[in-house]
Amino acid sequence: MDDGKLTKVRELKAGDEFRVYRYIDQDRGLYGVGSGMFVQKDSTKIVYETPSKKNLRLIKIMHGEEYGLTNQ
Repeated sequence: MDDGKLTKVRELKAGDEFRVYRYIDQDRGLYGVGSGMFVQKDSTKIVYETPSKKNLRLIKIMHGEEYGLTNQ
């Protein structure tokens, strides 16, 4: 999307999962998935889910962030 136009890079398969780093409200919505690539929002084909607070807490504990154990 360097020139403002979308170019198809690949076709996603059912069950593919990607981390979303940002959202842009243009072209019906774009999920930024890294390396300058975007997935166009489509509520009939794309499911966007955020982790539950419980899972976020577990991740923090696993990385030592819950109790101030991170290296700073």
